[in-house]
Amino acid sequence: MVPGRFNAYSAGSQPEAALNPHTIDLLKSRDHEVRSLRSKNWDEFAEPKAHADIVITVGGATAETCPVWP
Repeated sequence: MVPGRFNAYSAGSQPEAALNPHTIDLLKSRDHEVRSLRSKNWDEFAEPKAHADIVITVGGATAETCPVWP
């Protein structure tokens, strides 16, 4: 992995108020900055000003609806 080469984001159709504490602990243990992390709705990434080169959906693997991504 090359630091700074990619920006990755995660979002869902029904984001939780709090992040999973195990995820936060894992990221901290690998020296990732976690203060700015928050749950996000996928609508944030569907805005016209949003940009994504790659979108991976996992709706079929969860109880969430899998979005149709233009």
